Amino acid sequence: MNDIYKQKWVNGIKFLQNGENKKAQELFEQCRKYYDKIGNNIGSSSCILMLAITNMAQNKDNEALKLFNEGLKIVESINYIQGIASFLMNRGILFQKMENYNIAIDDFKRSFELFNELGDRSSIKILTNLINKCNKSLPSKTE
Repeated sequence: MNDIYKQKWVNGIKFLQNGENKKAQELFEQCRKYYDKIGNNIGSSSCILMLAITNMAQNKDNEALKLFNEGLKIVESINYIQGIASFLMNRGILFQKMENYNIAIDDFKRSFELFNELGDRSSIKILTNLINKCNKSLPSKTE
């Protein structure tokens, strides 16, 4: 990774964590252009993921969903399992936020399976909690 864009990436994360979403978005867009230019699909998809998360933080849910779907297509096309799992988990969080619990659960379960294959126990724990939370939010079958 080019040092300049690595630093932009790190700064984008810091801005996002501090709620400075517009600054974060600018940096992630710059990084994405760079990775698109050099043909680095993993780098580009990572930028798309962060752009989607940034949009979600700004309540731009439709734009976030478009970006999640765009990035997911890229990582699926190169069979990047970690990327697929990450996109599914984060898209699931968006669906959960939008109260589309069944779709969120489907994304979480697919992500769980992939993280399980990778042996990523921390993500599995997070996904287990997210699935349980969504299941509790579903209307009961007796209603």
